[in-house]
Amino acid sequence: MSAEPEALPVPSYSSESDTSSDREGLTDQGGLPEPDVPTEPGEPDLPLPEEPQKPPKKKHARGTLVRNNFDEIVATFVVEGSLMIFRAGVNRGLQPFTSKKAKLTYEYRADLKGSHTINGTIGTLDFDLCFDNGPHITGSINHPTPSNECEIHGNGDWKAF
Repeated sequence: MSAEPEALPVPSYSSESDTSSDREGLTDQGGLPEPDVPTEPGEPDLPLPEEPQKPPKKKHARGTLVRNNFDEIVATFVVEGSLMIFRAGVNRGLQPFTSKKAKLTYEYRADLKGSHTINGTIGTLDFDLCFDNGPHITGSINHPTPSNECEIHGNGDWKAF
């Protein structure tokens, strides 16, 4: 006589006993758990911090600055291969001078276009001129040297050749 194997009980689910807590973490796709990782490769869970913006690197050009008449200065530089001249009408009363060691500092070549206001100081040995849009010119005075320090103000235009 052979004994028949005992049947295992089959669980039954009724809609009354099926609660959301019984199904937590399961999908409608065969009862598989939801993945804990991003579904698309390369997507981080958290946004990456933004890299800080670096300020533009300052550029420099060497040239000259001349005051050869009562109400005008002329600055001449070679900027990225082009001759650039800034000619400005300035306040009267400043003695004539020449600088063969002028240094132009700027960020973008586009800053050296059009009309701009300048303000600064002409000393007995050096000078510092600032443009309204950021660039500035500094340097030492060669000959003749002014007898006293003077504030300078004016308006002028850049020209490229």
